[in-house]
Amino acid sequence: MFDALGVRDDDSSQPFAISLTLDKLIKKAGVTPRSSLMMKYLIGELSKKSHISVDSIRFYEKRGLLQAPQRAPNNYRYYDDQALDQLIFIRHCRELGMSLNEIQALHQLLQHPEQQCNVIDQAIEEHLEHINQKIRQFETFKIQLEQLRERCQSNSTIDHCKIVQTLKEHDH
Repeated sequence: MFDALGVRDDDSSQPFAISLTLDKLIKKAGVTPRSSLMMKYLIGELSKKSHISVDSIRFYEKRGLLQAPQRAPNNYRYYDDQALDQLIFIRHCRELGMSLNEIQALHQLLQHPEQQCNVIDQAIEEHLEHINQKIRQFETFKIQLEQLRERCQSNSTIDHCKIVQTLKEHDH
């Protein structure tokens, strides 16, 4: 006697031949093949795993940074591990101060893995230049704020505050 998997279920120690192929065995066992073993996540689960809000996930989808998920017969949207990886990539880029346009450009480059890595290096170099520009801009802001603070007479009231008066001045 054989069970559903084609394995003998009696106590006999007699050798036996299993005529099932691996595919049939897997199918009978109800096991999903390795290529289909990717995790599936509802948007809330994906949000928790990626540390990105549900609204941002939907936004990235509309923006084309994230592939539209599969829909199940119940019309739920299921995201896979690839979507999780892409969101983590996006989050890391955002943490480095990259704009959505920069991330989208990187995303487009990732669609061509056969290209040389120097195109990625060039994109990062451009981002570094943007950061350096911002640093120079913030240094200018810092000097301007320090100059404003020097005008402060701390014994004055807010309505006579030199900082507020300077900020309200019209450009000439």
